[in-house]
Amino acid sequence: MRSILLGLCLSVNLMFGAYLADENMNDYESPNLRAKIAPYLQNCYNGLFDDCYLAAHEYMRGEDGVQWYAKAAYFYQMACNGGVLKACSNLGILYQNGLGVKQSYVTAARLYQFSCSNFEPDGCNNLGVMSQEGIYVSKDYYNAMRLYERACIGGSAAGCMNLGHCYAKGIGISRDKTSALAFYGQACNLGFQEGCDAFRELQ
Repeated sequence: MRSILLGLCLSVNLMFGAYLADENMNDYESPNLRAKIAPYLQNCYNGLFDDCYLAAHEYMRGEDGVQWYAKAAYFYQMACNGGVLKACSNLGILYQNGLGVKQSYVTAARLYQFSCSNFEPDGCNNLGVMSQEGIYVSKDYYNAMRLYERACIGGSAAGCMNLGHCYAKGIGISRDKTSALAFYGQACNLGFQEGCDAFRELQ
């Protein structure tokens, strides 16, 4: 199974655009940040792709208000190529928003589709948002709702939240307050504060 994922990831990789320099590329990386990321980088270059993901995550978090988007994109791509599906989904977010890479809705959608088709729930949620809003793909509320459903089943708090919105507002499905509350509650239980807030407001 892993070899199939690697092959598919590499085929997606051919569609990626060029990286852009971070606005703060020349800003000083503190010794603390370098020391924190160094073990991840060493393991990443030795083929431990989960650590490529962790390095990307640290660059996304940044320090002192500086976020290293291009570096994050670079290591998310390495992780995605290595079969870390969450990295593919996160890389899609960077492409969708033009953070550290040249903005490309096409690439974002393909990354979300790839990760979703391999059961990464946040990829399904992100693809659902594109479908609901008509970003690159045709606007399709029913398809968006089904993608949120798939995301929620897979454990995506954002997917449960968006599915709750669908039931609360009748997006792609008939309004159903009971179901909306159930999915808002599920999002809340998964640690999504907006789900807790929406649950209280709808009660």
